[in-house]
Amino acid sequence: MKIAFRLSFIKKLLCNVLCVMIISLLSGKTQNNKSLQYTSDSLLRLSNLVQNDLKPEVYIELSDLFLDSDPARSDSFALLAMDWAQYNKNLHDQLKSQFQLGKIKYRQQNFMASKDIFREWIVRFGSANKELRKSTLLMKKHAEANIYLADILGRNSDSLSTAIGYSFSCNEIAKNIQDSFLIARSCYSIGEISRKLFMVERANKYFIKSAEIFENLKLEEYLTKAYYGLALNDRENLEYIYKTLRQYEKLGDSAGMGNFLVSIAYISASVVSFEEAVAYYEKAFEIFRKIKNTRGQAHARFNLAGHYHRNGYLEKALNLNEENVKFCLENNDKLFLAYSLKDLANEHNLLGRRDSAYYYYSILDTVSNKLGNRTPYVRYLCGYARLRWFDGKHKEALKYLDKASQEIEKHGVYYFRRKVASYRSKAYAGLGDYENALKFYKRSIHVRDSFFSRTRMDKLTSQQIRYEAEEILSELEMLEKDQALKKAEIKQKKQFASFLGLGMIMVLLLGLYVVSQYRKTRLAYNSLMEKNLKQLDEKKPRHINGINNGLNEKIFREIQESLKKCIRQKVFLQPDISLKKLAKLMKTNSAYLSKFINLKYAKNFTAFINELRIAEAQKLLNKDEFQNYTVEGIAQEVGFKTKSVFNTAFKKNTGVTPSFYFNYLKEKKTKT
Repeated sequence: MKIAFRLSFIKKLLCNVLCVMIISLLSGKTQNNKSLQYTSDSLLRLSNLVQNDLKPEVYIELSDLFLDSDPARSDSFALLAMDWAQYNKNLHDQLKSQFQLGKIKYRQQNFMASKDIFREWIVRFGSANKELRKSTLLMKKHAEANIYLADILGRNSDSLSTAIGYSFSCNEIAKNIQDSFLIARSCYSIGEISRKLFMVERANKYFIKSAEIFENLKLEEYLTKAYYGLALNDRENLEYIYKTLRQYEKLGDSAGMGNFLVSIAYISASVVSFEEAVAYYEKAFEIFRKIKNTRGQAHARFNLAGHYHRNGYLEKALNLNEENVKFCLENNDKLFLAYSLKDLANEHNLLGRRDSAYYYYSILDTVSNKLGNRTPYVRYLCGYARLRWFDGKHKEALKYLDKASQEIEKHGVYYFRRKVASYRSKAYAGLGDYENALKFYKRSIHVRDSFFSRTRMDKLTSQQIRYEAEEILSELEMLEKDQALKKAEIKQKKQFASFLGLGMIMVLLLGLYVVSQYRKTRLAYNSLMEKNLKQLDEKKPRHINGINNGLNEKIFREIQESLKKCIRQKVFLQPDISLKKLAKLMKTNSAYLSKFINLKYAKNFTAFINELRIAEAQKLLNKDEFQNYTVEGIAQEVGFKTKSVFNTAFKKNTGVTPSFYFNYLKEKKTKT
């Protein structure tokens, strides 16, 4: 019996060790499809042998293996990991599994589901116990969840202010865990969202920060992204354009270079000459042609046609779009086929060829309606409505604009809101309905102005302050829910009313006592703070007999005046200040000075200096510019060499710790 038990124990132990070894080996290797399948089969067999507490780890590793090659399979493994974690009642594994699920949805571009998962994850992490919240792995995932949310929300212009809050939150967490990579990623995210908000200086600042860290970490791909952001943000600074191009050459990423040239040509058309922009487009097209990237070729040619169109060369643009239509049909590129058909129809219309315009719109209707990307279909509906409006068919135009509005709201293609409102205004004006025409004209102006609205910019400041409180708020919500559940349970157990009633009364009395004591402490704390902040020279010294105490009145007054002068000059902030050094500055005897401090303030020299420093620390903590300082930072500002000495002195002089004092000020400002 003992031998069988030992064999079973050894078997389980070996399985667990083997599982951990395979997982650790896989984390550092990339595999081909054959070895990937073999490894996954091995891990699946192993998952049947390992103990239940290791099963979530195995399934998460399997989910990671298939993350890029087979997202559906990766999804199923993440759900299995979640089920086992819930079965084991292990919150740590539940959080890891849920995070993996959110990452998979993000990779699948199911951004709505990913957003909901990551938001719930942050709330659950915030309500976890302190031990879990101190886990470096989970803190890292907390930072990553914030950066995922920032990226998802940053795709919609209506949620940019919320997105930048998540970026700042990631930045703060990354600094706490000293993760340079995540600090750089969050800086890049802040820069990218600031660029979309037209905050050029802030965007430049954070792009440069991210570039410096990525360069130190030797992450060339991410460094290229940072330079890309700088080039898009500061269009007139050609240095960043050249740096980005050099980075793409260094990486050997021809496709990336081609896409960058297309973007630069498009956004820099107002800065560089017409011919330079054309040269960028043609260079991008040539790069894509050499590497046989058909999507890139279609993209470059489409944008080049658009450039000619915007500069009045309609025939040239029309010819390029016709070439692109043929090219997209040959290579089955339905997205750019739809884009080119729309521009082709528009150009025929502007050239007075109405029949050709209707012909291309009829083809576009069939092509765009079958695409998963709804932008081409909304473009078709708006363009066709405009064409019908040109022909005086105003009611029919309104019908197509109604369809466009439905698509916009359903699929979040908000960019077209202003265009639809403007076309509606013109259609109603054509019908003689000037009331609705004016209504939709005002709406189009409102949509245009709201994008550049200053109020949104102003919200960023408050958002930046509030983002730190988001986790605390989520924790409070969870606590409130728990409290409500407890009350419900108490109501259901009325048979124990007498016992529970007595217990509740005792708890209530204890709570009231704690609250009253807490309030008294706070009131005492306030008066103590005010008292500490008063000038030291207002404190009344004890009665001194000059002869008996060894100091005559003249010496006493000289030392008193000299000490006041030193206090005004804040000599006590010097970290290396000593009794001997202060006496030398005051041009007096150190023994006299020590005796004076003892007689006047009933303290020794160290206690006296510490009291002055703590008073100064309290003043700094009340200033807005020091709100982001750490306790250690404030300690150094007022002359303390170590945090522990500062904490002890602060508690001794004020009755509370520095962190308690700082939190109290924050709460006070929030209430006001």
